[in-house]
Amino acid sequence: MKIYLLKKPLCAFLLIQLLFSAVCWAKDPKTAKSHPPKKSPQHHKTKWFKFSGLRELWRPGVPFFEVAGGMGSYSNMDENSGNTAFTRVGIGFQEHVLVDTYIGALAGIQTGNSGLVNFSNTGLANNPNFALPVSMDVGAPIDILFDIKQYIFPYGFAEVRFGTVYYSTSFNNADISGTKGFRPELQAAFGLNLNSFNRITFSYQKFYGHSLNLVDVNVSDGTASFPQLPNWNAFLVTVDISI
Repeated sequence: MKIYLLKKPLCAFLLIQLLFSAVCWAKDPKTAKSHPPKKSPQHHKTKWFKFSGLRELWRPGVPFFEVAGGMGSYSNMDENSGNTAFTRVGIGFQEHVLVDTYIGALAGIQTGNSGLVNFSNTGLANNPNFALPVSMDVGAPIDILFDIKQYIFPYGFAEVRFGTVYYSTSFNNADISGTKGFRPELQAAFGLNLNSFNRITFSYQKFYGHSLNLVDVNVSDGTASFPQLPNWNAFLVTVDISI
């Protein structure tokens, strides 16, 4: 079953969060600490483990929630319909490992996309069975990412996220089957601390898919398939809050 997030409430939340952070900064810029708040000393040992052999296990870091919005497009979409606005939410944690370095992990979900498939570079133009414009729907991508953050200025940092994303495709106006599966994902970002618990990042996001190429064409019954998951390129603005 496809999952679609409501874009308007998330965009409203993002704007409210940005406004709140700006007010906090205006009242007291010194509250924008150079790093997220550290854990209190009592958390440095996992006292909730009763057995001494388990006490030195690595402990989870500071959790955070994020909401994002941006613009992106899938490959092989028609020029006039491929670009789309999208929203994204995620939850994860980060651990302070070096003086200015944090590592962590997160899971996220973002809105899908719909658009017309480009006829000229996908094989559709060579098949008279598919004369109508063919529409592609991409289900909501769900990803799991590892995260590395390096502070390079007192309030600024560079961030890289990498992992895997699951998404699916389906096609309308023609008897063409889609596919679903996992593909590699990369996010590269630069961010700023807004205050002691809020950060804003400006990111580039890419799903490493493939160019669409029509296969399994059956002229007699007018069926075919696109077995490839398309590439995705996007730019987004993210606000996260430590929880």
